[in-house]
Order: sequence, then C-alpha cells, then structure tokens
Amino acid sequence: MTAPELDIAIREEIFRSARLCAPCLDRLPPLTFGDRPAGHIDSWCDAVLLRHLAPALAKARHAIASGGARELAAIDDLLDRDLAGPAGKNSRDAAHLLQGDGAIPAGEKSLGKYLTLRTNSGARGHFVTLFGARSAIFHIPPQIALGSLIFLELRSLPAADVWRGVAQCWHKTPQALTSLRAA
Repeated sequence: MTAPELDIAIREEIFRSARLCAPCLDRLPPLTFGDRPAGHIDSWCDAVLLRHLAPALAKARHAIASGGARELAAIDDLLDRDLAGPAGKNSRDAAHLLQGDGAIPAGEKSLGKYLTLRTNSGARGHFVTLFGARSAIFHIPPQIALGSLIFLELRSLPAADVWRGVAQCWHKTPQALTSLRAA
C-alpha cells in the first residue's frame, strides 16, 4: 500500500522550510540516503530516518528551545556512533557546508555556543542536528521540519520519486499524524 500524496500546499511549505533552514540546498552533497535508487526508500526510512534522524531532529529542536548547546553536541555524539561509513561522513560534510552558509539569527545564543563547542573540540557536527536547531529557531512546525529533512535526504531522486518518498516516509512517523492533511 502506498502513502497518499501530499497536498501541494504542504509540498510548498516543506520546500520553503528546506530552503530557509538549509540555504545551501543547491550545493548540499548527498546526505544519509546517498545515491540509492527509489526502491530503497522504504528500507532507508525504517533503518535510518525512523531509528536515528527523526529522533535526532526532535531532540535538536528541544535542545535549542531549552538553550542546550551541550545537548546538541550530545546528539552529534550519538549520531557519530550510529551513522557509520558514508552516511555519517555525508552528514558531517553537509553540516560543515550548512555551518558555513547559515548565518546565526541575531540574539540566538544556543546555536552560537554549539558551533563554538564543535569548533573548539575539533569535532564536526551532523546535518540533522544543525538543521533541527535552525528549524526550531525559525519556528518551523515539527511536522514540516521533518518533511523538509526527508525532502533534503531524497532530493537526488527524480522529482516524482522525491515527493512520493517524502509522503511515504512522512506518513510512517508519529508526528505526521497530527495537524497536517494529505490529499
């Protein structure tokens, strides 16, 4: 059974949020999905998105809301352990690019402290941590932030497969069951 398609307004909001939270969108390297064919979306969704990325996104949003730079770094440490090989490297490379392109909004202290902590420790953060923090700072609803993350992960696929994959994964997550409608 396939997931229902996402309403065009939801797609627009997901894309707008992806662009806002990841201004380097056009230059982002592949993330954890990599260059897999569309037939691997379901297995990636179960093994990577639901197990690691969606929880990390939620934790990063919570950490930014509570002023926790160290909590953001702890999320990266978990991802370092859980995302092995190319997926982990791709995530760190993309975070490095986002860190260089994404200005810190005026008055936002937690993100600046987190980035300083990462720089001083010599450790590179993960894309989902930085993206999640930025989505919270910009007051992106959690469901849209999740859809944006999925979109960014799958963007190397043909357009029809990207949106089909976003819907497929988004509808599997508990967050997707609240407040947004599918067409």
